Amino acid sequence: MYARVNTFEGSPDRLGSALRHIRDQTLPQLQQQAGFEGIMVLVDRQTRKMVGVVLWEDEKAMRDSEEVAKRLRSEAAQAGGQTLTRVERYEVALFEAPR
Repeated sequence: MYARVNTFEGSPDRLGSALRHIRDQTLPQLQQQAGFEGIMVLVDRQTRKMVGVVLWEDEKAMRDSEEVAKRLRSEAAQAGGQTLTRVERYEVALFEAPR
């Protein structure tokens, strides 16, 4: 599994708008991408940061989604008045999420 980690900064007052956009617009488009495994969005209102972690089945799926991801990041940032500050890619070495 691989992860693309997107870090945004902006007004904490606009986080709700950003989260709604991600849930209503970004997520359905990600779900259509081959190899999409899930998403987690973390927020820290004090530091004004929002981190989106998007999980992919393998490195190829993550790489194949780069163009769509670039557009979706831009749209999410604009919707929530955020600035994209960093995009990182990782191999997921350990993942456990019991239900």
